[in-house]
Amino acid sequence: MAKRSDYTIMKGDSSPLIKVKVSGVSTLTGDWTCNQYLVLASDPSTQIAAKTLSKNSGNQYFEGYLTAAETNALVEETEYIWVWQVQNAAYTPFAFSQKVTATLKIKRKFG
Repeated sequence: MAKRSDYTIMKGDSSPLIKVKVSGVSTLTGDWTCNQYLVLASDPSTQIAAKTLSKNSGNQYFEGYLTAAETNALVEETEYIWVWQVQNAAYTPFAFSQKVTATLKIKRKFG
């Protein structure tokens, strides 16, 4: 897992589907979880829009996304840090926890 690309989304539009994968793990068992949230780039202590992500039908990756309602609730012309945190407390030889981030910019919707 590494830093993802940066994203620009129009306010009120859905995001693209983000496939959050774990390197070297082809099948995500029930022990794997992924939480997605946003933080303000200007104030990283402010967490918003948090949710737990589902795996795809083949259990190969988590499906990250923002709905139109979620982006509509964000502030126009503002930069956020989009975070995906993958965890597996039962992973051996030690518990696994890793965050992947991307920059998200919300643009004013025209029209």
